[in-house]
This record gives sequence, structure tokens and C-alpha cells, in this order.
Amino acid sequence: MTDEQKEAQRLTTLKVYDDNSVAFKFSGDSGVAAWAWSDDRDWITALELDGQLYNARDLVSITGKPRKISGETELTVLFKDGRTNTSVVNYILPGRPGPAWFSCDRALKYCSYRQKVSGSGGSMSFVFLTEGALSNLTSTVPLGADGKLGDARRELPAMWSGKTEVLSDADRKKLAERVQQVAAVRAGNLKAIKDERERIAAAKAKKIADETSQLQKTVRIGSETNCGTIFDIRLPLVGVQTMIGQQYLRLDSLYGPSATCRFSNGQYVGQ
Repeated sequence: MTDEQKEAQRLTTLKVYDDNSVAFKFSGDSGVAAWAWSDDRDWITALELDGQLYNARDLVSITGKPRKISGETELTVLFKDGRTNTSVVNYILPGRPGPAWFSCDRALKYCSYRQKVSGSGGSMSFVFLTEGALSNLTSTVPLGADGKLGDARRELPAMWSGKTEVLSDADRKKLAERVQQVAAVRAGNLKAIKDERERIAAAKAKKIADETSQLQKTVRIGSETNCGTIFDIRLPLVGVQTMIGQQYLRLDSLYGPSATCRFSNGQYVGQ
């Protein structure tokens, strides 16, 4: 066979759907570890198996089971039509690569190798979210900062062990709803903190304004300012025991004691 004939033969098993987007769930011995999905309807995530390509939407799961020999993993692929395929791969030895992920366009004119199923260092383009990030409802960090939601991930988790499941459309919808709910909860947490900070800032500003007004009206020796205690009054100046020593400052430039005091190169510059 020519290379063109081999490529044509490899594509005979690759089905193209109106919607080729796909979502995965990755599980390990301790439960669900992560989720990944692509919303691109036109690009096909394809699995190469025994020289043939299959649309990921035609799969149910891929299960990895480590073997006693170092680097070897037994991969079992389950298809929606009930077929199974089991192969032994070694992610250390280059001569036994095993199943691999490819990315193909809808017209099947372009299929690019992305990564081995049992290996890392690939170049996939999926939204990726760990279960830990998705389960954290107390965080104020927007999804994206710690869960990488909305960012393209270079690779899918290597299948040395555990299970990769292709989500049904119904389960994918549930995942999307869950992501939206968690994002909303986190946004609410963040808003609550921002609102509280703004409330505290407003209360402090009012307190400083009230203290400053009282200072201007009733200034006397012993009055407290933002820079220290007044020890002398020579209006419009007052003597203040500051952090850098005794200073004569304009009374109308001072604030109540709850405000900060700043000096720059020995000159008072306000709060």
C-alpha cells in the first residue's frame, strides 16, 4: 500500500458527527480525579487503535491496569457497540507506544498526532478541571485561577492506571450545570468578601472623617492626630510628636488618629 492508501484505510473507521465535541471523566483508585472537555463541534478527538482511527464519541471507556513489568500497562478500550480491545503498552520503551490520541478536522483532510494514551508530553486542546477544584465550594478564587477552566491544557492525563470515561450527552450537560453552579458559588463568595471589605473601608473612612472634624473643632495640647500627640499649638501650625521626632505641621493637613501618617524624605505627605 502507498502512504495515501494506508491513510485512507486508517480513516475508514473514523465516523464524523454533526457534533464531534467530547467530554471525559478521569478516575483513579481514590475516585474521580478530573474532567476534560472540548466544545469544538468540528474537530474530532480520535483514538488510534491497531492502525485504525475511531471517534472518541464512539467509546465508552479506556481502563488502564499496571502490570508487574516496569512501565507496562494493560489498556482495555470499550466501544459503545460492545466491542473491547485490550493491548499491553510500555510507556518507557519507544517501540511499544500503544493507542494514541489524534485530532482530525471534519473533512478528514488533516489528522495530527497529539499524545500516547499511556504517555505524557502531548498537545491536546481541552478545558481541564480537577475534581478538587470543582468540589471546593468555599474558595473565593474564580474557576480558572486554580482549576484551569477556560484554559487550553496541553495534554490529557496519562493512562498508566485508572479509568477514562467518555461522558454521554446527558452526563456532559450535568457536568456543565455543575461547573456553572460552582462558578456562581465562588463568584458569590468573592462578592461577599469584596462587599465586606468595602463596608469596613467605608466605616473606617467615616470614622477618620468624624475624628478629623472633631480634631479641627476642639484641638488642644494632648489631642491625638494621625501622626502622634499634639504638644504645642501655634495656629495654623501645631507641634506633633511624630515617628521621626517633633514636627510643626499645619492643623488642616492632619487627620484623626485612625488614619495613617506618611513622611517622604522627611516631609509630611498626608495619610
